Amino acid sequence: MKEMRRRTMLLSSVCVAVLLAAVLALCGTGVEGASRASAAENESAPTTVTYDFTSAEQLNDFATFWSSGDCSSGAESKQFSEHWSHDATAGKVVSATAHGSNQGWTNIAQLVLTKYKFTNFEAEIQINHASGSQGGWMGLQFWKAANSSAGRKGGYFAFIQREGHVTLWNDGEGGYDNNTYEGRANNFDNSVTSLLTVRIVGKDFSVKLTSLDGQTEYAKKEGTLTQDMLPNTGLVSLTSCDDQHEFHSFKITNLNGEGNPIPLEEIIKLDSLTLDKTVTSVKEGETIELGYTLDPVSATGKVDVNWASSDTSVAVVRNGKITGLKAGAAKITATVAIDATKTDSLDITVTAADKTTHYFTFENEEVMSEFTASFVESASKDGGAEEYGEHWTVDGGLLKRKNFPESNDAGNNHACLYLNDRVTDYFETTLVYRNAADANGWFGIASGALLYTKRCQDEGLGTFMQYDGKPTVWGKGTGITELTVANYGKTEWHILRVRAYGDTVEMYLDDMSVPALTKSGLELNKGNVGILTTGQGEFEIRSFEFKYLDENGDVIDFSDIESIAIKNKIQKATVGETFTLEIETTPATDKTLEYSFSTSDSNVAFVSGNTLRFITDGEVTVTVVCTKDKRLTDSMTVTVEKKAEPEKPPVEPENPDDKDPEEPDDKNPDDGKTEPDTNGGGTSKKGCKSAVATSAPFALAALALTGAAVLLGKKKRTNENK
Repeated sequence: MKEMRRRTMLLSSVCVAVLLAAVLALCGTGVEGASRASAAENESAPTTVTYDFTSAEQLNDFATFWSSGDCSSGAESKQFSEHWSHDATAGKVVSATAHGSNQGWTNIAQLVLTKYKFTNFEAEIQINHASGSQGGWMGLQFWKAANSSAGRKGGYFAFIQREGHVTLWNDGEGGYDNNTYEGRANNFDNSVTSLLTVRIVGKDFSVKLTSLDGQTEYAKKEGTLTQDMLPNTGLVSLTSCDDQHEFHSFKITNLNGEGNPIPLEEIIKLDSLTLDKTVTSVKEGETIELGYTLDPVSATGKVDVNWASSDTSVAVVRNGKITGLKAGAAKITATVAIDATKTDSLDITVTAADKTTHYFTFENEEVMSEFTASFVESASKDGGAEEYGEHWTVDGGLLKRKNFPESNDAGNNHACLYLNDRVTDYFETTLVYRNAADANGWFGIASGALLYTKRCQDEGLGTFMQYDGKPTVWGKGTGITELTVANYGKTEWHILRVRAYGDTVEMYLDDMSVPALTKSGLELNKGNVGILTTGQGEFEIRSFEFKYLDENGDVIDFSDIESIAIKNKIQKATVGETFTLEIETTPATDKTLEYSFSTSDSNVAFVSGNTLRFITDGEVTVTVVCTKDKRLTDSMTVTVEKKAEPEKPPVEPENPDDKDPEEPDDKNPDDGKTEPDTNGGGTSKKGCKSAVATSAPFALAALALTGAAVLLGKKKRTNENK
């Protein structure tokens, strides 16, 4: 029986092991199979698209645009047949641009690829001048912000000139502008089809012209762009300028940031974009997000929308969020990036913000009494306060920077305007500004300054925008933290908000709902807060607002407090007295305000907390100041007097009967004669009592004391005997 149970258990174990092995094998096969399927699926996803133009259906992936005259005016959507022809048998498309002045950009025809978008890519184009062509330019536009942009506007243009030069142009915002790079061979024939290869990975570019087989290289240029111009759309287009050009094939591969092929990214086709019209107004300094809908709805979140304001001095819009700058009206327009025909707009009214006692505009020069101007030439030289007119002027409702230094170094030539009597470590400031002349400079907020003799980074903190759109935090012991903002309009009006609290600084640019830059781990210094400029930027400021914050970033608002006063004023006091100062506000408030107290002469009186102690006589003025806003102050003058001397008790007159026994008796003067001793004691000097008579009382007293002692002794013995 035992043997049977043992065999049964052994058989069960074997079965379990076999079953487990089978499951593992099946699972392994399944996982491996899934991995292979996934890999196959990824491998099957196309990374390259090729157009050989042997069928008309291929043209459905393109849109036709045309520009005549100044290319900066934009391009118009056209029918394909108006400026292009297609030869399916020969496998080519041919442009039909009339020859212009041969100075460039007179007539421009584009075939914009609207099915895919590219950021990094490698494109190969088989291309040549058409028969009878006199010249012109032909090639590939890329990183176009919209298909309505013409020529090199809105991106880059890599093209071939008739002599075989290869050229990379942009619209002036990138690293190369109006430069020609050539390296053609003597046997280049522009009527023979050649191969133009354009490779873009990040900021690295390569433009190369070779024979179709790649064996002969006519021209090549490689380099690195100095600025990042990648728009969100990444449209590419075949482009022909000022003559007839033939495109025999177009092959393009989608690449990642490392230059490796990745699946193509299709662009969604849209029917319409409609803005939400419920938002009609916004306050100065307020940010509101605008809503919109796309048709089809499935395109939401998959396509990019470009935004524009008709008057950037009234309102700016970034990523669908509108910020009011000044009272007025502006039209806000939203346009689908991949198709400029899908657009909508709405009118916005900007209303005036609620003004506080810390809100400043610059209608006249009287406002400058609220500020102290300072100038520091360099790190090696101390500066200090100066007349504001040295570097600032008030003109046309704007505060303007003037008298610029020759040096364009951000670390030198700091011209600042510090707000008077607002000493704090935590604050919020809001500035509406612009760089009027597109000159290199830095603009923002300086804080933690006490003496105005040092640069912001040497004494406190500088929080500012750089010329090319970099929010920056730079201060003593903090190092430099900066972040590039895309599409920063250098000469446009902007709103800059800086919040400093706890150990953190936040910078907001135009969009007041999301910080453009946050820096934590700072040690914020108590001091004055002011407007910072450096460099040669012709900055103009429309308004400046200041608020106090607590350490958590919450606003401390006591702008409604008109004045403070010592509630229990006195005029006289006495040395040694103490007096507790009580403060009241107008209007009365339950807000917690901090005060500091001082005296004009600490030898007469001094203050500990809010207790006043008078220590010597004299006259003293006692002053109270609100710790954060020194404009809220009051004082009283006190005359301190000495304590009164205590009155002495009256002196009592002498009693004539109280005579010193040693003094002579005037009634019995001593005449020096002797008299007979009636007591039998001989003679005595006249005027003196006999010795016996004089000593009798003492003898009686001695006898009484002796008797008392005897009695006491007897009593003591008696008590002992008991």
